[in-house]
Amino acid sequence: MVNDKILLVGQGAREHAIAKALKKSEVDLFAFMKAKNPGIAKLSTKVKIAKLDDFDALGDFVKEVQPDFAVIGPENPLANGIVDFLLEKGVESIGPTKSAARIESSKSFTRDLLTKYKIPGQPHYKIFAPDTVLIEISEYIAQLGMVAAKRDGLAGGKGVKLMGEHLKDVDEVLDFCQEVFAKGEAIVLEELLVGEEFSLQCFVSGEEIFPSPIAQDHKRAYDG
Repeated sequence: MVNDKILLVGQGAREHAIAKALKKSEVDLFAFMKAKNPGIAKLSTKVKIAKLDDFDALGDFVKEVQPDFAVIGPENPLANGIVDFLLEKGVESIGPTKSAARIESSKSFTRDLLTKYKIPGQPHYKIFAPDTVLIEISEYIAQLGMVAAKRDGLAGGKGVKLMGEHLKDVDEVLDFCQEVFAKGEAIVLEELLVGEEFSLQCFVSGEEIFPSPIAQDHKRAYDG
């Protein structure tokens, strides 16, 4: 029996955990990484080191190893269309297309999508473009009180700042907005919600939904 050949994209701790889980089954793993992760390399049949947005290098690797399917770890390659590229090469992926990835890569897109389809649980929010005058933001904060300020695009999990925790007052919120605007990005201000945060991810076939276990992290736990 020939083992399934799986292409794994990414080199972080998350991808190492994925690699270990995949190797519990009889599979051959082929890793595409921007820097060598020794743990992933040890589990892999073959490794290719290249920038994750180097689709030419990825295409050559795919042609060489002929994977049955791919697992994409990081957010940026998904936002850049890596799944679309692999589909063109005949390789299906666990991960969304560029269009579907906008739910993760653009907070304003997600909020507007939920509003359009009347999904319950939406906080009050407003999207501010880089050319917004600060007085408009100040007036909106005065309406909401405490707010969460969110960079519209991907920021490696570091793009959200909470008033009263990361930002002590309105002036610091405005400073953060200016930082984001200087990068040409919009910012989303939302009413501050208090509660526990968790992640529920599902595998979707187009007809069926298979939920994975609920996960929860706490980035400020412990030292370091």
